[in-house]
Amino acid sequence: MGKITGYIFKALILVEGLLLLTGCSYQRSTLHRSPSNPVSQSSGKPLAPDIQIMRLFYTVYGREGLLWKVKAARADIYKNKEILFQNVYAFSGRKGVSIKAEEGVYYLRPKKFIFKGHVCLKTKKYGSLWTERLVYLPDQHILETRAEVLIRHQGLIMKGKGFVYDLETGTFKILHETRVQVEG
Repeated sequence: MGKITGYIFKALILVEGLLLLTGCSYQRSTLHRSPSNPVSQSSGKPLAPDIQIMRLFYTVYGREGLLWKVKAARADIYKNKEILFQNVYAFSGRKGVSIKAEEGVYYLRPKKFIFKGHVCLKTKKYGSLWTERLVYLPDQHILETRAEVLIRHQGLIMKGKGFVYDLETGTFKILHETRVQVEG
């Protein structure tokens, strides 16, 4: 039981006390390495996670209360202050968005969450967006990508390259090669 408490305590420290871990099971890593896992700067070999959590569910709180809920099939936590997620889902009722992706990487410094692989962003205001890569910058409240995007909303299909969504103001724009099509 002492090892279990130590792993949970380490996870809480790694995410700067902002993450509250609940309803998760964990085990030491015995799974095969993913190509996106961090590598050692000296040897170039993939690093083993310090903590691995299966069926992760955690919540992120701020001064305003609940900010985000995040679920993942697996989370690998590394001492170098990054967390890799597989089959990740993030939801913010306050911001009116949810994000689903095959994998994600959360960096503590600078604070950044990168979603990769069949990324779907659903919003209350602007419908749904699909892309292959989406970056969330929590300190700026910005979602952005340089990749191609497809947005569907109220009978419109918008396509382009690059996207910025300001979660504070609720404004978004497609940056390049914007095309709009009316469904029907």
